[in-house]
Amino acid sequence: MFRSLFRASVERRLVSEVPVGSCLSGGVDSTTIVGLMSELLNDEAPDAASLRGQLKTFSAVFDGDPIDERAYIEVAVESTGADTTYTNPTSPEFIDELRDFVWHQEEPIVSTGPYAQWCVMRSAREQVTVLLDGQGGDELLAGYVALRAIGIEANFVDVLLLQTLITFLLYFAPTPGASGVAEVLSAAVMSVYLPRELTPLYTIIWRLILSWFTIAAGFFVFSSWVREGLRGVEVEPTDCAPKAVRLP
Repeated sequence: MFRSLFRASVERRLVSEVPVGSCLSGGVDSTTIVGLMSELLNDEAPDAASLRGQLKTFSAVFDGDPIDERAYIEVAVESTGADTTYTNPTSPEFIDELRDFVWHQEEPIVSTGPYAQWCVMRSAREQVTVLLDGQGGDELLAGYVALRAIGIEANFVDVLLLQTLITFLLYFAPTPGASGVAEVLSAAVMSVYLPRELTPLYTIIWRLILSWFTIAAGFFVFSSWVREGLRGVEVEPTDCAPKAVRLP
């Protein structure tokens, strides 16, 4: 039942008069979508005509870095015969493009993951107009911790402390970043402790911890380093910015 619904969902999103492709990481979500796109293409499904006879995927890789998922991506590529475009975001490029990236993002972020996605979308724009993606699969299928809550009584503070410990330990687990393993394990453990009536409160608090608190703590710890790094960096003049960034 689920597979047929999933296939139908992917097929409907191939309905397009412009070229369609897909993002592809080493995780289960996007890999499954790409696999179904390939299946629909091989079955000559009418809606797969938007693929223009060739499945195109777009991936971010980080050569030589432990978080690189190229090996997993290549397994999916070999299996589906996809025409893959790789982009390799680097720290110098991130610094050079920071101004444009912040302008497009328009909200605080807790990691550079969105920049990698930004680079993937930019490379995809040169070949396709519509992109499928696996974003959101965690919430729908495995669920973040708050979404896996069930009605078992537990001390709320203990829940937060245990979740913090689990997150810390899983950070060092030898799993690919986008595989979803950390989220699934964390959700499975925490679902035993979190009562349903605390779900809204827990969601808000944990979101603050993951985002705003992390940003505030990071700024406090690294503010002097960031200031030193930005001292004297030249930027393009705009209507609302000085010609150069000079921090005290």
